[in-house]
Amino acid sequence: MVVIGLGTAGANVARQFKKWSQYRVVTLEAGKEIPLQETVEDYEKNCPRLKRKIKKIDDEVWFIVAGSAKVAGSTLAILEQIKEHKINLVFIAADPMFLSAKARLRERVTMGVLQQYARCGLLNSIYLVSNKHVLDILDGVPFSEANDKINEAVSSMIHYFNIYNNTQPLMGSEIEAKEISRIRTFGMVDTEKSLEKSFFPLDNITETCYIYNIKKTEKSNDKKIDKIKTMIQSKEKSCKTSFAMYTTEYDQSFCHAIQMTHYIQQEEK
Repeated sequence: MVVIGLGTAGANVARQFKKWSQYRVVTLEAGKEIPLQETVEDYEKNCPRLKRKIKKIDDEVWFIVAGSAKVAGSTLAILEQIKEHKINLVFIAADPMFLSAKARLRERVTMGVLQQYARCGLLNSIYLVSNKHVLDILDGVPFSEANDKINEAVSSMIHYFNIYNNTQPLMGSEIEAKEISRIRTFGMVDTEKSLEKSFFPLDNITETCYIYNIKKTEKSNDKKIDKIKTMIQSKEKSCKTSFAMYTTEYDQSFCHAIQMTHYIQQEEK
């Protein structure tokens, strides 16, 4: 599977995948693989052919980009070059506090356009990720380590998602979203407190898939499983839910969520 990271932020997340043998990582950074340009429009107009760099793609591609960077203007031109493949795009939204007015405008426009691409079926899916929300989930990370920890969290979540899609669950069903539910985000769930924390504040969630990873010593723990089922059933009033359970080698059980919608999302305030 190929992971493409566009721009500095996208490339830094993509490099995290080098620790897993299942991926081939391609980084496309301004001033390196992509010639430096003055404006977003220049990046789109002057994007080079990247056939040699992005060759040997099988079927599925993960494309990671931060929308506030000027080089994000190359996104559509690059997507055009790989359009015959199944593309999952990860859109990274920077903390608004650190963005200039022009950068926020670039992010807003890019985010809107790429969501429309997903809704039209030109992307298999778009996953929205807010650096601010991921950092809130990680809690207590020193500022000097924030970017590295965010990159680790995002790459790990994508990796887990790929494992789920290629593994038969112990219980429940595989992730099967509606055709229109292409705008998504990831989530972490505290099953003890029935607390869900998302990587992006998605509005109008229409579907959620809960994926519980239970340590092998607990897989026959009916009380634990019943508690998880009860938590998920309580969510069914607000949106369609599904559930899958897998075993994990980790010392602790944990739960992930994939939240989905077909409604266009607005920039984070």
